[in-house]
Amino acid sequence: MSTSQRVSNNTGSIDAMLTSIGTGDVTISTWFKFDDLSADGGIFYAGAFSFDNYYLACQYINSTGKIRLQARSGTVGPDDVIDNNTVIEVGRWYHIVAVRSGTTGKIYVNGALNSTTAANFGVSLGSGSAGVSSGFRDKAGTNETGRNKELAIWDAALSDEDVYSLYNYGLPNHLGLADSYDTDRTTNLKLWWRMGDNNNGALTTVADQTGNGYTGTIIGSAEFVVDHPDGHKNVQVCLQDTAANILARSQDRIGRTALATDTNVLYIFNGTSWSPFLGSVTGLSSSLNGTHKLQSSVNITEITSTNTTSMSSSIWVKFNQISTTPVFVWAAYSTPSLDPSWSLPNSNGWYVMCTSSGLLYESGPNQITRAQAFTTGQWYNIITVHSGTNASLYVDGNLIGTGSNNPGNGYDSVGPTQTGWGTLLTIGGGSSHNTNYANALFDEAALFDKALTTSEVASVYNGGVPPNLTALAPVSWWRMGNGIGDTSSGGGTAVNGQIIGTIADQEGGYDLAPIGSPTFSTDTP
Repeated sequence: MSTSQRVSNNTGSIDAMLTSIGTGDVTISTWFKFDDLSADGGIFYAGAFSFDNYYLACQYINSTGKIRLQARSGTVGPDDVIDNNTVIEVGRWYHIVAVRSGTTGKIYVNGALNSTTAANFGVSLGSGSAGVSSGFRDKAGTNETGRNKELAIWDAALSDEDVYSLYNYGLPNHLGLADSYDTDRTTNLKLWWRMGDNNNGALTTVADQTGNGYTGTIIGSAEFVVDHPDGHKNVQVCLQDTAANILARSQDRIGRTALATDTNVLYIFNGTSWSPFLGSVTGLSSSLNGTHKLQSSVNITEITSTNTTSMSSSIWVKFNQISTTPVFVWAAYSTPSLDPSWSLPNSNGWYVMCTSSGLLYESGPNQITRAQAFTTGQWYNIITVHSGTNASLYVDGNLIGTGSNNPGNGYDSVGPTQTGWGTLLTIGGGSSHNTNYANALFDEAALFDKALTTSEVASVYNGGVPPNLTALAPVSWWRMGNGIGDTSSGGGTAVNGQIIGTIADQEGGYDLAPIGSPTFSTDTP
């Protein structure tokens, strides 16, 4: 059940409870369903009733369509406010939680931390004849038109995990049970009005379920209604907002998802920042046996322009054979006389080569070499990031080396713009060489006309499972048998063991054709 009327208590006993909290940590939680949003209205209030001078209050603001948490010190303020990021709708239950920790205020909606501020939220709740109300802003303020349920107060600052547990996917849980929290907070629960459920009073009162005796009095005609949060009907699977607003949110619970309504990209919060949620892919890979390679006969113009100063590459590779002899993973260059060795080459392009103990990234006449152990029978994700005169190398999401344009040390330097970045793009061999082929499996190769961030690199590695890369907008993406348009040599669908016909570019139209007879394989990361 719930009540559609205001509920209040400003007796001496509850004043003593609020006084004991004073300026200490506190959490206030309630469920609310709005019937009318045509005007401002209160949701809950805790503080002085006599002069409306020290309080924490939560209310709906009609001009923004959002919820505000407000703190006031003194009869004329100043007021400190937090406006949350969730646009409120009529006819839907919301779980609203306010947390004060020290002088910092936080507001959560449906289990997610929407907003926080380090402003002066350290007001004393027991200054004056203090009380608590649900469904209106203060003793004399306007009430909100809607249903309220499960108002509770703790003399502690509940954690993000506690709040998420209380939300419980849209179904209120039992606040008197330790399992309802991430950390047991039952001893901190000071007031709990269930608004009709387990009510021990008449239709004029709401009983306090904590045993502390803070009975609420219904203001106005009594009306309990059979309407309560219903779990699956209320749960919002993820936040919905523009991509810019999502990425600007610096605080939320770990694992929180958000859908960008302008780009249809799904993001996930890792505790510090948002990254595209890329999902995972499985299926086929390309098997090259040391005499084959895959190559595009069309130059990739997006990364060939003289204006291009940033490029990233990602590829998954599993070596069937690896030794001290360097083998090509990537290559794109137009200089036939390129010497594919660990000595400084002279090429207007780039390539990545591997040995059993090292990784080489060459761009133009500059290169970076880094120690890196590669063994047979294991999948690796190798990512290069080139930005201006700086480059970084990653293996399995870990940064293994960086370099910058340093003419005094050619083995640890990179050039700025390379006009050959997209020329004769080749996987598993050199662009113009018939030596140094890789005996390896390759999967999910992609190029980007930007420098991937560390967060994006982690998303691409995805814990060792190749993800769907669409959200990262690659210039080219070759799925090695899993892509639309991938075919066997006879023109049919890609099938395990058959010779590769075409590896279709899922983004830019730069398809790869086999040189030799590489085959499809079901061995994937």
